[in-house]
Amino acid sequence: MILLKVITKSKGKNSNYNSIVLNYIKELVSFTINCKFLAASYFQYTNKLGLKEKQERLMK
Repeated sequence: MILLKVITKSKGKNSNYNSIVLNYIKELVSFTINCKFLAASYFQYTNKLGLKEKQERLMK
């Protein structure tokens, strides 16, 4: 899909193929980093819930 966008944009007048590709790479890197932070945050949240449940069971 991204390759098709790059090809489509590069067919325009005065297009710079290298800058188009670099911009898409930057977008992908940003997206990947955001996904990793969300996953790490969710993992940490679920670990905290698990610890809280264990503590509640021990307190009973």
